[in-house]
Amino acid sequence: MTQLQNYRDLPSFDDEDQLSYVERLESNGHEEMFIRKALRYHFGMGFGDFGSLFESFPIARMRHVRQLRESRPQRSDYSMALKVAKNLDISHATAARLVAKLNSNTES
Repeated sequence: MTQLQNYRDLPSFDDEDQLSYVERLESNGHEEMFIRKALRYHFGMGFGDFGSLFESFPIARMRHVRQLRESRPQRSDYSMALKVAKNLDISHATAARLVAKLNSNTES
């Protein structure tokens, strides 16, 4: 899913913490990398601050995996899992499960 909005133009609301901010952006159709950039920009979070935060936001995570597949559909599942693991800073095994899940959802 391609987003036309710029993460810089989506500040948090005054009463919004990081989790509710992520929930709002996910519900508005954004993918994980977009949300990560927004968190870094608006909350000053670093790469190491994300940890397992996005495990609670599987829709945003799968949107990123889908976006990667759509951008390079010829990529092998192994290569795709490597790219997902690198982008999201997750293990290759976890990334491979996400790729398999995406494949099973598109085959249905």
